[in-house]
Amino acid sequence: MLQAMLTAIGYDTPITGYFGDKTEKAVKNFQNENELKPDGKAGDSTITTLKSLQDEN
Repeated sequence: MLQAMLTAIGYDTPITGYFGDKTEKAVKNFQNENELKPDGKAGDSTITTLKSLQDEN
C-alpha cells in the first residue's frame, strides 16, 4: 500500500510489498519535500500527509 501511494503521487519506488532501500529512499524524499522528519520510516505523520496529498489528486 505504501509503495502504491508513493508511486501514485510521483515517487519512484517499485511495488513489491517489501520495504527495501528504494522504498526507504522514496519515503525520505517525500518527507524532505513535505517538511517531515526525514527518517525513512512511514510513521503516522508521514502516512497522514501522504493520504492527504492523495485525496487532493
